[in-house]
Amino acid sequence: MFCAKAGAKLVVAVDNAAIIDKARENIFHNGLDGKITCLRGKIEEVKLPVDRVDVIVSEWMGYCLLYEAMLPSVLWARDRYLSPDGLMVPSHASQWLAPISDPEYVDGHVTFWRDVYGFDMKASKRSPFRRPNPGPAAADKPRFQCKPASTRTSVSKQYR
Repeated sequence: MFCAKAGAKLVVAVDNAAIIDKARENIFHNGLDGKITCLRGKIEEVKLPVDRVDVIVSEWMGYCLLYEAMLPSVLWARDRYLSPDGLMVPSHASQWLAPISDPEYVDGHVTFWRDVYGFDMKASKRSPFRRPNPGPAAADKPRFQCKPASTRTSVSKQYR
């Protein structure tokens, strides 16, 4: 709605969740249904009413930037629809990591199991550094490779 109010000729909203229905209602109630088209589905599967767009605005970041795994879809939309001189919003993200130490947590969750009232219970110990089993889908190749924390990630692409 902000893009339409800012003067965009056409705005296309794409979402694969039921929230797109609420968005459609809000768009209608604000008198912007003539400027905004809502499409339900994955960006890779829907057909936009245009071949190219000038701007892509996307809320692709989950916590830790990549958790919701939307970045591949945004990059696909950029490569398929964004005009050569188009704009991605946001186009950059930074992630800062800092090591921490929490001896109290380690004592309560790791070393505690070495001696529970005189019994060796280390079979009950879970490593605080192991991720839970993500299931069979994790057998696929990882979608992302980690870079050193000092690097900057950019989703913009240079067109010549």
